[in-house]
Amino acid sequence: MALQLSSLEDERLRPDREGTRVTLRPGQVLPVPIRLAPTGTIEIRLIHGSGERQDPVTGLVVSLTSERGDTYQAQSDFDGYAFFDGLPFGNYIVRGKFGGVTREQALSLSSQADDILTTLRF
Repeated sequence: MALQLSSLEDERLRPDREGTRVTLRPGQVLPVPIRLAPTGTIEIRLIHGSGERQDPVTGLVVSLTSERGDTYQAQSDFDGYAFFDGLPFGNYIVRGKFGGVTREQALSLSSQADDILTTLRF
């Protein structure tokens, strides 16, 4: 059974856990409660260069690790942005490596900061 996320009025709500499995007999109706939790987004701008010349870093895979140990990855687009959505509130570390240089930054998603835009400079 899956929840159709597009049916939710608030796109920031997501099921608080994955996968509810039920076995039904023909004609049986079973209400299945699905708890929803608020989520947030993190957008990371990846650039290199200094001064006036700051170029986007395209195609770079960045990782995002939660305080629970969950790891997410995204690849930066043509404009140097990597996007993570549907993230549970909590603390994260974002990491990227470009040209032998590793950058990392601590971020915190909460109800007061549920849409974060940050920059990693190489």
